[in-house]
Order: sequence, then C-alpha cells, then structure tokens
Amino acid sequence: MEALVFAHRAAKESAKEIQGIPFNEEIPEWNVEGTSHPEEMVLITQNYKELQQIMSNYVGIMRSDLRLQRALTRLEIIYRETEELYKKSTLSRKLCELRNLINVGYLTIIMAQNLHESRGLHYTIDYPHKKAGAEF
Repeated sequence: MEALVFAHRAAKESAKEIQGIPFNEEIPEWNVEGTSHPEEMVLITQNYKELQQIMSNYVGIMRSDLRLQRALTRLEIIYRETEELYKKSTLSRKLCELRNLINVGYLTIIMAQNLHESRGLHYTIDYPHKKAGAEF
C-alpha cells in the first residue's frame, strides 16, 4: 500500500513538473541513407550474450573491485562494437535493446564501484566487514 501511495504522489508531482519543460519539436526525420539492414545479426546476439555473462559473472551477488573493473573494461569493448554497428545499420528492436542494456550495465557497474559496502543481497569481498549503516 505504501508503494502505491508513493507512486501516485510521484506521478502527480512529475505531471506537474513536466508542464514547464520545453520540448524540441524541430527534430528531423530519421535518415536511413548510408545504412543497411544488419545481415550480421549474430553480432548483436553475441554481444547480448556476452553482456549477460559479464553482468552475471562479475557484477552479480558476489563482487570485488577487480571483477567490477574487468566488467567495465569488457563492457566498453561491447559498447564500441555496438555503436559502430548502430551507425551503419537500420534500426532494429534488438539493436536498441542492446544499447539500452549496455547503458544499464554501465550505470550498475559505476554505482557498484562507488558503493564500498555490502548491502542487501550484494556482497563485496573487498569490504567484507563494512555493512550498510554499520559503524565499525
């Protein structure tokens, strides 16, 4: 019930705030010139699978500074490859999903790197005795 009340209040406040935000309505139509359908769909699916494995193996429940740095390094490679493919391909749902997942993965890794404590389900082996809200 508390979540519903909070969500309702947040939605009302957001609706009020959005009224004052100017929108750019002069956005040009999508230009597909110079792009092609990604015949190499395997590039998208492979990066998607790699991203899933990286997040599961390095950024899952058990974390360390080393694992998070490796995840970030590998994610940057996938990001560069995906952006290169994005620039020369027509849009597809899978390609857009992959780009969004890369962004979420990046944010998750950066936040995990900044959190020097074990919190909730996530445990970091570099800070085993530091728990959220605990004084040591």
